[in-house]
Amino acid sequence: MLLLGDSRTFFMLYRIVADAGLRAYHLDRDGALSRSRALPPALADAAAAAAAAADCVLATASPALNADADAGGDWCLAVNSSAASVVRSRRGLYEALLCLEREGAVVVERDMLAADLALSASTCLSIWPEASLQGSGADVVAALSQAVCEQVQLLGASFARCLLVVEGAPAFLAQVWAHAEGLYTAAEREGVALKLLTSSGPAKSEEVITRAAKSVSALLRGTDACVILPEQPSDRERALGAYPALNPFSAARLAAIDCPLQELLALDSCDQERLAEALPDVPASSLRLFYQQVASAGVRATTPHGTQPVSWTKRAANITKAVCRDQDAKAE
Repeated sequence: MLLLGDSRTFFMLYRIVADAGLRAYHLDRDGALSRSRALPPALADAAAAAAAAADCVLATASPALNADADAGGDWCLAVNSSAASVVRSRRGLYEALLCLEREGAVVVERDMLAADLALSASTCLSIWPEASLQGSGADVVAALSQAVCEQVQLLGASFARCLLVVEGAPAFLAQVWAHAEGLYTAAEREGVALKLLTSSGPAKSEEVITRAAKSVSALLRGTDACVILPEQPSDRERALGAYPALNPFSAARLAAIDCPLQELLALDSCDQERLAEALPDVPASSLRLFYQQVASAGVRATTPHGTQPVSWTKRAANITKAVCRDQDAKAE
């Protein structure tokens, strides 16, 4: 079975394919063909390479081909596009999130540094299964504490709140709750308000996560903070999202501001304060950090917790310069 389409299509159909006893091959797993609007020869070459591994062919439409179309939903959530993300590694969870589209959600994928899901400009969700931690007994709880501390250091750059879903056996979860105060304290030090949620297994996690996503969305719907992300980010959003201080929703909020990108990046401190007042849903600490990163792009990105790798700021600076050049060319 050859599935021609993006990861959303793949996850929705894979179970049906497997249950039928057929072999599935994901042709456009990284979305490169969809993003490049591949010409027939390129598509034919990719299909020929996949055909040897497939029992039959099913061509499906890819939402990415209609990236400019209106998303048409009441609320939105962004899935971390990394293959290491728990959501991407679990078909059942991914499908459960896609089912939220029947309730008005728009589910998109974005590149994110640490969170598994972004639920708004201020709130993210992270999942930690017991099986992903090394050790046993108290050692696992210690490993979780260390992992969460390291993660909130990254999350604190772009989010103000994190829903932490810990999944495991009852004995493990009891130990987690016994040490919950330490997790809250560690997160608070990094400027992150942590909410601990627990689950006994993957099926329960799907229920907990979808319920949490709907709860956050209920607070946002009908407000300016309810941002509907397009299937693929615009060049402007992509340039802003390359900075670690901005999560997908924050980048989209800034991208929607009606001024040239060069002017947005060059705001003085007074205008930056006005911008923070105009975007109360975007963490003020993230905006401050963003402008620090803009100022130091190409050198290093200073965060409240140390420094980000130089490659992040170089990548951000290169993307920003390319977008600005394109805008200047269009203006001429």
